[in-house]
Amino acid sequence: MPSSPEFNTEDLRFWVGSPDTLSMMSWKQMQTVAEEAMLAVSPDEEVAWAIHKSDTVRFARGRRDPQVEVQAGRLNEGEFSNLGVAAAFNDKDKIVGYSYSADNTSGNPAFVRRLKMNISPALPVPKVGHRRYAWIRETMVHPEYQHRGIAHVLGYLSIAERHPKQPVAIYEWEPASRIVDSLQNLGLERTGAQIKQPYGAGSKPKELVRFAASRAQTVMDNIHGLSPSAAQAIENAQKSRRQYL
Repeated sequence: MPSSPEFNTEDLRFWVGSPDTLSMMSWKQMQTVAEEAMLAVSPDEEVAWAIHKSDTVRFARGRRDPQVEVQAGRLNEGEFSNLGVAAAFNDKDKIVGYSYSADNTSGNPAFVRRLKMNISPALPVPKVGHRRYAWIRETMVHPEYQHRGIAHVLGYLSIAERHPKQPVAIYEWEPASRIVDSLQNLGLERTGAQIKQPYGAGSKPKELVRFAASRAQTVMDNIHGLSPSAAQAIENAQKSRRQYL
């Protein structure tokens, strides 16, 4: 089990809201954060493809409307609603980390996905109840701000916007053992995997691993209990939340 992180977020401010309200400047800052975070572990050409490096408008459009990514073959077919972004700002009012989340359902035909989306997570309806997942699409923190608990705080703020009984899902490409340990420490267990081409046709196939937890509240409680400094960092983040960008 990984060691408990030391949370250090006192110099940051946080914001949670809809991606539709973000300015193009904010999207550019998020794109830059994603680029810097991914370059630490992935080749340049793969990162450029993943974040639409030369096109911030396209990067934003695929997050304002995930169906754009579905149509482009970048996401699996599904229903998406209640899109949300949690962002961390430094003292220069610049985004240094963010988490993107959405309610998500899968399955065929389409009316089944819509039915799953419209049923409260608290209702145990056979086959369609408790199937509206809190999907954490991505959580990125600039390398200069990593190892301070920021990703955990952003994840907490994202999940806190969801129903406490809602299941949570995260997907990782061939996750390192430290990532697996960290997710399991939060109550997210491996539930399946697919072999896919992560960077488009012709790219090297990789394993896409799915991790899930049955209740959002469980994940939140586990983040809260990671270390003595976690509860204080979460409280500070909630108090410092900006009302606008």
